[in-house]
Amino acid sequence: MKFMSMVKVASLVSLTAIALNVQPVAAAQPQFFSVDVHVTTVSNFYSALCGATVTVTLDGTVAGLLFTDQDGTLREIDTPGATRTFSAPSTGLSLTMPPGGTFQYLYTDGAAPGSAVTLYSDGASFKVPGLPADAGRVTYADAVVLFIDPASGFPIVDFGPPTAFAGHFNDPATEIAAGCAALGLAVSP
Repeated sequence: MKFMSMVKVASLVSLTAIALNVQPVAAAQPQFFSVDVHVTTVSNFYSALCGATVTVTLDGTVAGLLFTDQDGTLREIDTPGATRTFSAPSTGLSLTMPPGGTFQYLYTDGAAPGSAVTLYSDGASFKVPGLPADAGRVTYADAVVLFIDPASGFPIVDFGPPTAFAGHFNDPATEIAAGCAALGLAVSP
């Protein structure tokens, strides 16, 4: 549940690559991209859990590398450099989290729709007041290429649920309750 933010950031990075018409390269030479991100959206997930509107703002720079290994494996490494600010307009309270971690996509079976992808999220991922930060590695071993963007030729990936954790991760229900409380809200029944 708390990984929805990571999913959104990683999805934003992939969509940013599409917007820039970044295409996977056929050689081992990496291709770099960097994009300024300034976007605010309502989080249906956290709004439902906290019982009031919660917005999420991403602000900063997102960077990534796209390359093909010698064995033909397409890899993508994204570094989200954008802060995430969760806000409750009804209370005027906000919770800002610094950027952290990287996302690594391994397209071992190619990047055609339906192909398997292994995705790793490494580093600090979430921090709410009163709890230690979530940090470590989250593995999404059942990720799948949904489709290839026709404009860029780049794969769009569904992470699926996390399949493994290494490091420290708080209990999701406890973390959600602490996040809602930091925004002056209570978890909805």
